[in-house]
Amino acid sequence: MASGRVGAQQRADPDGQALRVVPFVVVALIVAHLLAFAYWIYRVAVEKQPQRRKIH
Repeated sequence: MASGRVGAQQRADPDGQALRVVPFVVVALIVAHLLAFAYWIYRVAVEKQPQRRKIH
């Protein structure tokens, strides 16, 4: 019985392709988040600030 389950798993993922892709997906997600964070910082930095005036 155990060999039947192992055979089914091997047919579903014959070369372990899914496990080989996981690190690339993780790296891609990290890079995407870093780019989004950098863009957010850029947008905050170039945002026009309202003029402050000292009124005495």
